[in-house]
Amino acid sequence: MNRFPSVISAILLAASLAGPDACAVPGVSALTAPRPRQVVQRRADNRAEITIAGTSAGAIARIEARAVPGTGAGNAGAGTGWRLLAENPAPGAFTGTLRDVPAGGWYRIEVRALDAADAPVGAITSVDRVGVGEVFITAGQSNSVCFGAPPQVVEDDRVSTLALAANAWSPASDPQPDNSGFAGSGGSPWPRFGSRLVAAWNVPVGIVCTGYGGAGVAQFLPSANQFYPALRSAVQRFPAGGFRAVLWHQGETDALHQTAAALYASQLQTIIAQSRADAGWAVPWGVAQAAYISAAHYPGQEGVNAGQRAVCFNTANVFRGARTDDFHLEGKLSDTVHFNTAGLAEHGDRWADLVLGTAQPSVKNGDLEAGVALADGVAQIGQIAGFNAFNAAGDALTDASAGVFNPAPASYASASDGGPNGGVLPGMAGRQVAFLHGGSAGASLVQQLPATLRAGTRYEVRVALGVRTNGDLFGDFAIALMAGGTVLTETTGTRATLDALADGNAAGRFTDVSLRYDSPSTIASDQALDIRIRRVMGVASAYLDCDNVRLTATPRAFAAWQTDHFGSPANANAAAAADPDHDSLSNFLEFALDRAPNVPDPAALEFRADGSLFIQRRRATPGLAFQLETSPDLAVWTSAVGALEQTVPLGGGFEAATWLPVVPGALQKFFRLRPTLAESSADPGADLILAQ
Repeated sequence: MNRFPSVISAILLAASLAGPDACAVPGVSALTAPRPRQVVQRRADNRAEITIAGTSAGAIARIEARAVPGTGAGNAGAGTGWRLLAENPAPGAFTGTLRDVPAGGWYRIEVRALDAADAPVGAITSVDRVGVGEVFITAGQSNSVCFGAPPQVVEDDRVSTLALAANAWSPASDPQPDNSGFAGSGGSPWPRFGSRLVAAWNVPVGIVCTGYGGAGVAQFLPSANQFYPALRSAVQRFPAGGFRAVLWHQGETDALHQTAAALYASQLQTIIAQSRADAGWAVPWGVAQAAYISAAHYPGQEGVNAGQRAVCFNTANVFRGARTDDFHLEGKLSDTVHFNTAGLAEHGDRWADLVLGTAQPSVKNGDLEAGVALADGVAQIGQIAGFNAFNAAGDALTDASAGVFNPAPASYASASDGGPNGGVLPGMAGRQVAFLHGGSAGASLVQQLPATLRAGTRYEVRVALGVRTNGDLFGDFAIALMAGGTVLTETTGTRATLDALADGNAAGRFTDVSLRYDSPSTIASDQALDIRIRRVMGVASAYLDCDNVRLTATPRAFAAWQTDHFGSPANANAAAAADPDHDSLSNFLEFALDRAPNVPDPAALEFRADGSLFIQRRRATPGLAFQLETSPDLAVWTSAVGALEQTVPLGGGFEAATWLPVVPGALQKFFRLRPTLAESSADPGADLILAQ
C-alpha cells in the first residue's frame, strides 16, 4: 500500500495552517516606496527622512536601509550607513523611515533583512535614483502646463516630474504628466525652472503639475469640485513640509470675463486656505502676475492683476511670482496667448530668480522705447511694456488715457523729430515718453519690479517728468518706492517743484525727480518691490508725462547692521574686527552669520559625523561671499576645492549652508570659513576655525 500521498497531504496541510509565508524564503521580497526618480523635500538642515515600504517574508530579526550615492557628476549626496527600519517585523507589508539623509542624489536606496545573529537574510533589495532636494507643485491654467511650443527639455537629469495617478516619477522634459485631464502636450517653463534650481543648489528637483487649460479661478474653488481635486491630490501626496511651495500661474480666463480684483482675490485666497487645510500645514504659495488674453481685454487684465497683487500683499506666506503680461509685446508668444521658446525660457527663469532670491531690481522699459517706434506726434493708448496703469485704489484700470507717445510741437514746442535735437528733449531717454491724461485723480503707472526688498540696501529712484508748452494742466505728481504694497518713501510736487529743480522754468523739457530709501539690516521676507508714478489731479486737461525711469540699488548691508546695533558705523564698538560681547566672534562674523553682537553666542559651525560642515548665514546680500579653507597645521591654508556647497533658503534673507564632503585630503584637520564683503575694505577680523 502506497502511503506517500497521505504524507504529502499532511505536509501541505501543516504548511497551510502555518500561514502563507511559512515556506517562503526569508528576506525583503519587494519595495513599494520610494519610487525610482522620486525627490524628497529637504529640511532647513539640508537633510530629509525617506519613507521606505515593502514586503518581507519569513522569520526576520530586523530590516535595515541605507542611501548609497550614485557615481558620476551631479550625484552630490553623502549617503548613509545601514540604519534600522523595523525590528521583528511580521511577514508581509512593512514601513520604516531612513532618517537624516543628506541632500543630494541620485541615491540608490538599499534594504536588507538580518536574522537574530546579525547575518544577512536573503538578497539586498534596492531602488535606484532617489533624491533629496526640492519639490514644487504648480497650478493654474494653460501657461502653467504644456500649451507652449515647442516642448522643452531639461538641462540636468536631476529634474523629475510626478504622474499622480500612477505614482510614477520620470525625467521632467515636456510634456509634463497630465494630472488634471487637460494639461496639453507642448512646452512648459518647468524644465528650465528645474534645471536652474539644480544648477544653483546642487540637489535634485521634483515638479508636480496640476494645471488645467482655460480654467478660471472660480473653477478651482473647492466648492466647484472641477479642477481643485488635482491640486488636493498633489498637496496630500506629501507629508507636512513635504514640498517647497505651490506656484500659481492663472488669470487669462478671468481677464476675458473681467473678474473684479476683489472677487479674484477672495476666490484665490479661498483656494489657498483650502490647500493648507488639506495639506495640514501652512503651504507657501507663489502667485504670478499673469492675465493677458488679448489687447481687447486689457481692462480685465489690469483688474485681475490687481487681484493677484492683493493676494500677495495681504495673505501670509504668499510671494509674488513671475510676471508674463508683457510677452505679447516682446515676440514671446507661439500663438495668441501661449509662449514660444523664448517665452518659456524667460517664464522659467523668472520663477527661478524669485525662488533663488537672485532676481534683480531692474526697471523694464524705463526709457519707454520698447515696441514699435512711433512717428512724430503719434500716441498709442493701451498697455505699456513694463508698466500697469491703475486707478487711485490700485484695483482696476485707470479711467485716464494712458499710453506712450512721441512728443511733437503740438505739446512740446521744440520736440519735432526733424528739429535740431531729433525730437529728444533735455531729460528724455529717447523719442517716446509715457503719459496719463484726463480721467480721475490718482491715476498711476506702476512698475512691478522682478525682485524683493533687500536688507541693508540704498535704493534711489529717478523719474524725468515733462512740462508741456501747449497750456494743458500739469496734474502734479507723487512718486513712490513700495514694498509689499506699502509705501517705503514718496516724494510729491507741483509745477512749481519742477520749475525750482529746472533753474526756474521746467517748460518744454523733462526734469529729474528723485527719492532715496535705506532699508534696515533685517527685514521681513518676500516684500515685492514696485515703483509708482501717480498723477495727483483729475480733470479733463490734467496730464503727467514721464520718461527715463531708473532705479539703483547699492549694498550697504554691514553699515546698516552697524547702525541698527550700535547707532552708527563710527561707534568704536561697531568696528568690523571688534568683539563687544567677548564671544570670540568679530562683529563682521556676527553680521555674516546672523548673530547678536551684544549677546555672547558662539557660532554654530557644526561638524557632522558624515564629514559635512553645516552653518546658517546671510543670503541675498550682494558682495557677500564665503570661502571654505582647510589646513593640516593652522599655518598653511588652501581652498576646500573638494567641498561641494549646498544651500537651503531660510526666511528673512538667510540660508543654511552645507559642504559635502569637506575633506579633500586625509591630512586636513582644520577648517576655516572666511566671509568677505565687497562694500567695505576694512579688516573683517573674520576667521571662523573648526578642528576636525
